[in-house]
Amino acid sequence: GDPRPAPISTNNSTVPTTAAWTDGSFEFMVNALVNSKATGRPAIAPKFPVKGSELFDVKYQLTFWRTCKWYQGCFGKYFYVYTPTNFTSKIFYPPGNVELINWDLDRFAPTMLITIKEIDLSQTVTTKETVSTEFAANFGIEGSTLKKIGLKFGASLKQSLGSERTIVTSLESDDMGEAFIEFGDKVILDEGRLQGGILNGLPYHLTREYPAGWVWFSMEPVKVE
Repeated sequence: GDPRPAPISTNNSTVPTTAAWTDGSFEFMVNALVNSKATGRPAIAPKFPVKGSELFDVKYQLTFWRTCKWYQGCFGKYFYVYTPTNFTSKIFYPPGNVELINWDLDRFAPTMLITIKEIDLSQTVTTKETVSTEFAANFGIEGSTLKKIGLKFGASLKQSLGSERTIVTSLESDDMGEAFIEFGDKVILDEGRLQGGILNGLPYHLTREYPAGWVWFSMEPVKVE
């Protein structure tokens, strides 16, 4: 289940600065919905857990106190109970990369829908969608190598295929947002070198970020071979 901040009981009169959380973690699922020429291929859906302390800072306030009893090991002092009252969201970066797909235009459509959900244990519902998508058809074999022929798709260089996909969704899952990604989207928007300080001269790259409701993310190609 989802973790929750818990009250803190202590004989310390100082308001706690570190939150106590119940067991469990939030589980996020990244769905990459993209049509494929291969029939029956499901959506790619990596999952990763996140601790509550990685998403929220919690503030406490004193809600109860009384004299501590001798059998509680703090005789002569006061016993305090602090209750969480305020939450501040934090920016979270998933550890490593959330790997999605080897986006090969000869096999996959040039448009992808990314949806992000926070998954809860509950009843699920299964739906089916039938979608017609145009694929790039300007690929050919030259020698033993598959190559893209020309830069544009063009009307004569498209192939339209229909496919059906099945999506299983939890009825209690929270939709964090979604965004469409085009294969030709520019990834690096700006680059240069840092100026001043101990980081002076180090290179930097500003990558495209996609707003998706409650979250935003970047999608970047990586070298796999």
